[in-house]
Amino acid sequence: VVEVIPQKKACLSLEKDLMNHTKLLLEFEYEGKRYFLDDKPKRIVIPFIEKEKTRIEWFERDETWEKSIVALLEEHGLERDPAGYFMVAGQSSFSGNELTMIHWLQTHTGLLEQFHFDQQISDKKYFLGEVTMETQIDDQRDWFDVKCIVVIGKYRIPFTKFKNHILNYQKEYVLPDGEVVILPDEWLSRYQELMYFGKRSGESFRLSKYYYPIIDVITNKQTSIDQNEDQAESQD
Repeated sequence: VVEVIPQKKACLSLEKDLMNHTKLLLEFEYEGKRYFLDDKPKRIVIPFIEKEKTRIEWFERDETWEKSIVALLEEHGLERDPAGYFMVAGQSSFSGNELTMIHWLQTHTGLLEQFHFDQQISDKKYFLGEVTMETQIDDQRDWFDVKCIVVIGKYRIPFTKFKNHILNYQKEYVLPDGEVVILPDEWLSRYQELMYFGKRSGESFRLSKYYYPIIDVITNKQTSIDQNEDQAESQD
């Protein structure tokens, strides 16, 4: 009988609970086998049979380490529900806002590097990396050419592709590889006027200079403009 020091790692998976709510499940892996926080026993015995001889190894689960992992998640805004899943603090134990959880994951990618993380939602896989936008505005005689490129991982996507999503407040966008990216909340408000009044021209929006305040909105010089629908109609 030999006591060993086991290889261990903390594992987080994005899953649906029994009520079909999106939450995180924490498990602790020792020597390739996973255990929940409340699993018994705490002492693990592993028999090995080699050439008709039996060798027994055993180890104690590291409860101090396991509790430190739970505390780490709680320090970063999660709480554990009665079923053992983790959710964003402040939510009801019987609810699970999927977009709230995805937003938490997107803003804690550095923390996730400390875990073996995977997604176990059968119908979709979320992109959790950085989402940025490159904007170029050309001042023409009677209009502005506004060209925005959205950078999502390895993809560079013209912002014109997102017109219907912005106008319809549709936050989920499916990438070419099937992953789903959640559009930033800010985009759904800041770019509404550009999508409504701008006319698509290739990979750009052509915007009449009558709507020059929109340029200030998308360049962060002001937060909104007064839409006067009697002055113009929506353009495709």
